[in-house]
Amino acid sequence: MRFMLDTTGFVVLGGLVALLLVAAARWSRRRREPGARDDEASAEEIRAAIDRLEKRVEALEILLSEPGERKERP
Repeated sequence: MRFMLDTTGFVVLGGLVALLLVAAARWSRRRREPGARDDEASAEEIRAAIDRLEKRVEALEILLSEPGERKERP
């Protein structure tokens, strides 16, 4: 029995090989970079700060959109 690949087979096989090469490159780069975990922690801190900022902006929008319903301070 003879194994033959048509054009679709070559495209699929090439895509799988490319995917494996990209995954291997990323994996090896993460292992070599000692600061990669620090970068991930910094990214998480930034995401958390952005979430807090979004909540503050939403609260300010509510306060500014309903000025008649708020009670003024004496």
